[in-house]
Amino acid sequence: MEGVVTEAKKGDKKSQLAIDIFVYRARKYLGSYWFVLEGNVDAIAFSGGIGENSPLIREKILHGFDKFGIVIDHKMNMHSINSERKINTKGSKVKVFTLPRNAKVLIARETYQIVTKHK
Repeated sequence: MEGVVTEAKKGDKKSQLAIDIFVYRARKYLGSYWFVLEGNVDAIAFSGGIGENSPLIREKILHGFDKFGIVIDHKMNMHSINSERKINTKGSKVKVFTLPRNAKVLIARETYQIVTKHK
């Protein structure tokens, strides 16, 4: 995605279209989950290559979500590349994190332990 973002910044229309489509689809999924959970969202986590490494894409995905209490700190977002970091503002109702890929394994293990305890 980094190359696509670079080309879009140079004015390449196809690259900008690729970004717009990617962001649209991510926002669509995020919105769907928001309503399925009836707004009971504690946190949003960005991970994987793009989620970890593209502050611009994270910002575009969450643009306008301040209406739902999701507000990211621009500076923290820009400095969160390849690191586990909270990037929301203090006033945000929903926590927003960037997680390195290996953190997914830890989350899965912890989730498994919690789920199996409550059976």
